[in-house]
Amino acid sequence: MNDQIQARARAVISAIDGLLLFSGVFDDPVGRAYRTVTVALAEGDAGRARLSYGAVFRAITMWMLDRDVVHERGFGAWIESRVLDDANPFSIACERLGAEAAKRSFGEAVAADLEALTIAWDLDIAALGRALGAASPRGAAPFPTNRETIPSWPFDVDSLSRHFVERGATDLARWRAFRWVGGPRGVEPIVAIDPVRLSDLIGYDQERALVLTNTRHFLEGLPANNVLIYGERGTGKSSTVKALLNEYGDRGLRLIEVPKAMLADLSSIIALTRDRRERFILFVDDLSFEDNETHFKDLKAILEGGVEARPTNTLMYATSNRRHLIAERFSDRRGPTDDVHAGDTAQEKLSFSDRFGIAVTFAAPDQDRYCAIAIGLARARGIDFPDDQIRRRAIEWAAWQNGRSGRTARQFVDHLAAETMSVTPRGV
Repeated sequence: MNDQIQARARAVISAIDGLLLFSGVFDDPVGRAYRTVTVALAEGDAGRARLSYGAVFRAITMWMLDRDVVHERGFGAWIESRVLDDANPFSIACERLGAEAAKRSFGEAVAADLEALTIAWDLDIAALGRALGAASPRGAAPFPTNRETIPSWPFDVDSLSRHFVERGATDLARWRAFRWVGGPRGVEPIVAIDPVRLSDLIGYDQERALVLTNTRHFLEGLPANNVLIYGERGTGKSSTVKALLNEYGDRGLRLIEVPKAMLADLSSIIALTRDRRERFILFVDDLSFEDNETHFKDLKAILEGGVEARPTNTLMYATSNRRHLIAERFSDRRGPTDDVHAGDTAQEKLSFSDRFGIAVTFAAPDQDRYCAIAIGLARARGIDFPDDQIRRRAIEWAAWQNGRSGRTARQFVDHLAAETMSVTPRGV
């Protein structure tokens, strides 16, 4: 191993170790393998460098395969991605305070880090592999074999600050939907969001309008209410909330799905959303409580407020099949030997849903509304059967399947769409 390779490797190690803000760039399998091979080269250990080169090759190739792409810009694409995704004081300051404030505080440190990262970017890993005698198949090589094809280093302080202002630096800024998992992880991004949009929802326009108006007020920074949507199963309650995210996500709307069993964590969730620029809907689907459950008290505390004010960027939206969220039994009713305050307890349970500022009912559709939904969905799918034929078959489908609901209508139209595309003729 020649002195020039060792000197270049030492320069890279010095640059990586000197990173002030972007040290997280190399904290993943590719970065750790890259650092290991570079240390081996700097120390003149050709055998360990050869083994470590293989580890870098495998790590960067797997990174590309995870993104369904394999090309010789793999290493360059990896380091670009890591820089753009790094959550550090500079990127977070850009997200929260704006570009100018972030540059005033961290501009010099960022410039120094970018200079150091350029040294790592410029290291000719393919040439090092050849010098070590490592195989590098041209068709799948993740490192450039022709250095003239490598674009110049793409970042400067201004371009990075613009990126972090626009895209954010943390998961809460970058993703639109989350699942609360609790513990150290807190929220987990939901990558595959239900693609349903408001334009896909047929029927219940009047009921849905109140939810939409409230949500728009919320996004505009105007007073807005917590919302309870209750009604029969399959009427589109959950789809309405999910469609809000697809409609308004680009305006800063975020949704955190909270399991009923984790309502005790609501104060922790709100601490996470407080003081952020995004607007958060905490979504509890299919909310109801048995009479022996106490989670409703955690929710009640948030809805009613306490000494600590609820942040104006956070609302609670819930769906339920029950108008009264807490089951009432005959045993709840006051008898001659009951405690004198038992009636108050029963009343508290019955009035719990009143704590939501807005309550919207999605009633089970009658036959005309059900058929109108089915016909509307069929037309949206490009199905041109006559209305009376769709109506007749939709009524038959509801009788055979799950009764009349928006969900049943959609299932019927899915079946009808598949039938029109199938080469197999429909039976009698």
